[in-house]
Amino acid sequence: FIVVCSGTKEQERTLENLMTALSVLDKSSTLPRSETAEFFPSWEVLPHENRLPHPDVISDRLSVLMSAVNDKTRLPVVASLHSVLQKTLSPQWLKSQLKEIKIGDEIDPLDLIEWLENKGYQSEVQISSKGQVAMRGGIIDVFPVSMSWPVRIEFFGDEVESIRTFDPLNQLSKEKLDFVSISPG
Repeated sequence: FIVVCSGTKEQERTLENLMTALSVLDKSSTLPRSETAEFFPSWEVLPHENRLPHPDVISDRLSVLMSAVNDKTRLPVVASLHSVLQKTLSPQWLKSQLKEIKIGDEIDPLDLIEWLENKGYQSEVQISSKGQVAMRGGIIDVFPVSMSWPVRIEFFGDEVESIRTFDPLNQLSKEKLDFVSISPG
């Protein structure tokens, strides 16, 4: 479900209250568990301004949209009236632009790099922020705009051998993944 608030301040308060209520419900064994609620921000730029929204705003909006498109979670969404009235990507278009990669997939790493660059990712030697991609040997590091952590995809030839999130500061692995869904940059 979606909770629409009149403004950003009310949206932030409602999100905090909803998360508190969900944490209380989670402690009850008779009610279904919820992880959290999602925040759907407004663009925070006016239509006549010739600039992009902050990358975190783009990331937060895209993350909520990807959850809806992938139907992975049924988390409540808290939005302001302004954020739901602003144009966004259609679910069909967004779904057609996603790149799902699973362990065992056969993908040419150079084709994946080309796809990422065509979708707006910036090629770097080492990634440090969202929307960047780097390749070293049989390893591709990509920081999807819709994710909190970058992803390391290891190849054995053209076969995806492993996928895991990692910390870009110390390069240490965080969590192994079976698949990753990469959105446009």
